Amino acid sequence: MSCVIRPAVLADAPDIARVKVLSWQEGYRGVLDPDYLSNMDIEAFSKATRRWMADPENKGEDWVCVVEEQVVGWAHVRFPGRGEAPESGQAELVALYVLPSVWGQGFGYALNAQVSAALKARGASSMSLWVLEKNVRAIGFYRRQGFSLTDARKPLRLLAGTDLWEVQYIAPL
Repeated sequence: MSCVIRPAVLADAPDIARVKVLSWQEGYRGVLDPDYLSNMDIEAFSKATRRWMADPENKGEDWVCVVEEQVVGWAHVRFPGRGEAPESGQAELVALYVLPSVWGQGFGYALNAQVSAALKARGASSMSLWVLEKNVRAIGFYRRQGFSLTDARKPLRLLAGTDLWEVQYIAPL
């Protein structure tokens, strides 16, 4: 099965929200609070996604992976990355999610490759990302994509009273 990867448009917001929520609910099982995950609402995320996609101050860009007219993956990138100077050449992969029903079929790889190529064509020389240190599946995915662990680590302020840490990875483009 092949996919088409294209820049996202505002009409993709509900599909992006669906990809994010379903991916979080499956991918963060055992990592995040189960009540938090079960209470994630696709409609609420859809409204929030539509707002930030339409916001002229939004500094990122969104890409979707489409299979048979269904959005199955989504990536959000920034160039330069948050906190980076434009001349640094460093982009940031802020989010990359694929529907759990198609995990292992290569769509995440294809999405990452397309986004990386687009950023490289615009002058990016490397790309960083932050991932929960307990998210073994995602870390394995990123390592297979050529990302290497840096020394950077920061707490994730998602839920009060949780002890979650993100670690940074970086890859040359």
